[in-house]
Formats: sequence, structure tokens, C-alpha cells
Amino acid sequence: MAISDEIREQRKKLSGMTSKQKISYIIYYYKFHFLGALFVLTILISLIHSIVTKKEISLYCAMINSLPYDSELTALREDFSEYAGIDLNENDVVIDCTMNINYESQDQMTYGYVQKLMALLNTGDIDVFVADKPVVDNYGQIAAFKNLEEFLPDDLKQELEGQFDIYEYTFTDEDTGETATLPIGLYIYNSKILRECYESNGMQGMYTEEMNPIFCITANGKNPENAIKFLRYLISENET
Repeated sequence: MAISDEIREQRKKLSGMTSKQKISYIIYYYKFHFLGALFVLTILISLIHSIVTKKEISLYCAMINSLPYDSELTALREDFSEYAGIDLNENDVVIDCTMNINYESQDQMTYGYVQKLMALLNTGDIDVFVADKPVVDNYGQIAAFKNLEEFLPDDLKQELEGQFDIYEYTFTDEDTGETATLPIGLYIYNSKILRECYESNGMQGMYTEEMNPIFCITANGKNPENAIKFLRYLISENET
């Protein structure tokens, strides 16, 4: 097929889709096109960050569509670092609340964040991924998250039982039509730490109850053990 015909065919497909369907289509079918350009940019940003800070990142948590307040994020970062025994003079903890994705809009900001997340997930830079269901679903379809039933320690699974609901995602094999349902996330809204960290601003927490955020651990993150520690930290003040 000629390039012009292929472009025409892709435009035809996109014209009949909703905004959310377009983004899902782009994520699934064009992820390598995005990564070609974004991979270089991600490496450059990582290199500059490494040169400037000269610190290893012990945990990178992306909190998508959260309510960002710098003072509370600093307190959350420092409190977790103390809990996990991370020396912030030598290592860094990143809690990134800068990305907002709205599937109902077609603005360039949303497309930009979709591409940025694809690049960071591909390079293993994100360890923990927290977002509302539509965002988790879009990245769940490309197997971006760990199976928590297999990955979490037994004692932690017992502690979570009855307090936090598991989020299961159903994968469909496009070739065979077979489906598989896996526990890739945890509804984390009831975390006392997340709900109370913005009290000084009169907010409900980092997420509203309506958003019902889901906590996921990325499939190829560089710090999986610290991701588990972060989950333990988030539930540490809940009554068992």
C-alpha cells in the first residue's frame, strides 16, 4: 500500500471514533512511532537530571489527575523516605503530580502526557502508577502493570484484604479472542495518608472519592521493592 493510501486509511478509521477511542487507538497502534522521538528526549532529560542532581532515583511515583500542591508533596516525599530508610542527601524520591489526562478532550496537552507516559513506562522510569480507571485501562491494555496476586508478599496481601478492593483488568487476545482477567491494581482512595495530606488546603485528599484512584506497580520499573514499600507506607496509618 502506498504511503498516501495508508494515511488516507488511518484518517478514515480515526474519523469515526470518539476522543477516548482515538487516544486508545493511538496508544495501541502508534506507540513505537511515539517512542522513536520520545525515547531520545527521555534519555536526554534523564541525563540532564542525573548530571544536575547526581542522585539515584529510589522511587518514581506518577500520580495522574491528582491535586498537586507542592508543600504537601514535599511532606509526603520526606515522610515516605524516612519510613523506607531512604537518605535524600544521596538518593531521590519523585512524586510526580504534573500530568493530567482528559479523554473527553482532544487538546494537545492530553496527547503530550499520553506520549510522555508511554516513554517513561517503556524505559522503566516509573515504579508506581496511580490514576483513575480510564487512564489505568488505557495502559493496562499494553500490559504495563504487574499482576499483584503474583507480585505482592503474602503478609501484605493479608493486610490489604477487607480494607482495599482489587482492580481486575480483562485482557483480550486479538488473534485468538481468548480473555484473561488479572489483578493489576488496588483501589487506594481509602488510604488515610492520601486522604489527609491536603487537609491544610481544605481539600478531600490527593484524589476525590468520585475518581476512586487505582494504585498500580509497573511491569518493568527499576525499583519494585521500593514500590512495595510505598504501598505499605500508604496503608500504614489505616486500622487493621
